[in-house]
Amino acid sequence: MTPPVYPACIHASRPVPDSGRCWQHDGAPSYQLIAALGSSIPAGPNIEPVVDRAAMRSGNNYAHQLADRLGAELVDRTVSGATTANVIDTPQEVAEGVSFPPQIDGLPTNADVVTVPAGGNDLHFAGAMLYSA
Repeated sequence: MTPPVYPACIHASRPVPDSGRCWQHDGAPSYQLIAALGSSIPAGPNIEPVVDRAAMRSGNNYAHQLADRLGAELVDRTVSGATTANVIDTPQEVAEGVSFPPQIDGLPTNADVVTVPAGGNDLHFAGAMLYSA
């Protein structure tokens, strides 16, 4: 049985049956849009270039590197200091008086990959590390 060819797969060498996804010539999946949510670990604070000072977000954090490596576009909603509530349903106020809406509110519905590393601030991870040191 020949798998269906999806319109998005016209330039791919091998469509994946019943998935709507394409595979690159080397057998790796082809992703067009990545979305990044989360706190400071994914935001990459103080890593140059800083693309959003209020969010303490780097243009060279791992989500940017992943998108570059995969040739995908990126929607980066990460904000340093975010808790899981800030990712899901609670706006986040930062020191500069800037308010960020819940990160999930800006999640594109057509994202192929969504990264959501969060929870360290819920557990006071940074404070615990300093206390333990």
